[in-house]
Amino acid sequence: MCICINLPLVYSQCYWNRTPYSYYGSKTPYDATRGDFRDVPPLKGCKLESIWFMARDGARHPDKEDKNDMKDILDLKDDILDNYEDGRGDLCAQDIADLRAWTWNDKLDRAVYHLTPEGYRELLGFGERFSVMFQSLLENLDVSLIRSTKEQRTIKNARSFIEGLKNIKKPIVVDDPILDDPVARLQANVQRRVGLDFELNPKSILSVYNLCRNYRSYSVLKRSPWCALFTDDELMILEYVENITHYYRNGYGHSTNILLGALGLKDLYQKFEEASKGGLKTLTGYFTHETMLHMIYTAMGLYMDYPEVSGLERVKHRKWRTSFLTPFAANFVAVLHRVQFLVNEKELHLCGDRSCSLEEFRHKFQKFNNASYDFCNEDY
Repeated sequence: MCICINLPLVYSQCYWNRTPYSYYGSKTPYDATRGDFRDVPPLKGCKLESIWFMARDGARHPDKEDKNDMKDILDLKDDILDNYEDGRGDLCAQDIADLRAWTWNDKLDRAVYHLTPEGYRELLGFGERFSVMFQSLLENLDVSLIRSTKEQRTIKNARSFIEGLKNIKKPIVVDDPILDDPVARLQANVQRRVGLDFELNPKSILSVYNLCRNYRSYSVLKRSPWCALFTDDELMILEYVENITHYYRNGYGHSTNILLGALGLKDLYQKFEEASKGGLKTLTGYFTHETMLHMIYTAMGLYMDYPEVSGLERVKHRKWRTSFLTPFAANFVAVLHRVQFLVNEKELHLCGDRSCSLEEFRHKFQKFNNASYDFCNEDY
């Protein structure tokens, strides 16, 4: 599939004095799209028994490839400034002044993929709001399991979440990561096997886009002067390009993603079955990556568009939109009293009236109990 984008680099609208566009696909700050546990009305007559959740890492530094691509495009800054001095281009004087004052952040060289302070605060706040909504269970917790992947950013986010919890009588500790993560390994193998190649031209524009959105990872209020090179509609186009990439890599674009997502939901089903029969109050939390959240949503059949998302036409009113599904610190929470689901602190209604009965939950999720890695031996 080839997706062609043709974006002008200059326009007459000033960036510095307008409300900045906030949706940057998978690099969207959590506060730009999240809900709030404290605003979700409690389910009357229900007693909390168990909670299971999966959360993405908070805002982080870009990976090595994106970092290098961004550095390769930095010479464009001098070209833009020289053109402005020569009377060419449409950027406003203040946007030019902001671009002239902008400098590369050396932390991007030293801490590839590491959590930023904003990313730490995102999961700290998640923990604080989590403890307000689920205080009755946390005060009487019998069993807890909090586990992250082995990366620095998810380990620190697990700790920041626990730091945010209040009024916990029994200490909650972070279990050691599973060093040989089979789902992550399988995902990498599947990507190599499928061999999808999205030629997103021109590459330099995408690098500028990364300079624009990655600097927001330090603060939801922070602006990058590189964003001044795009209109809001152009940012929406670039957001859509990334949506397509994630759709085919992690979502409905390949059937293997449903099988991988089912493995995570198998754990949810088994934990809730144990809690409903054993009478213990339990908390299970996994700190992982956007890939896994995309896969469990795909396995559940959520956010499916018809016709499917593609590069042939930009679908503006689509369900599969990574800015809202998996911004930094995105999370999926399941609560057992009846069975209630929340995505990024907003209620998700899978059974109509706000929650599922235990029987409805079993009907929807029992199929995941048979999930296994056996499909790895099949020819894909």
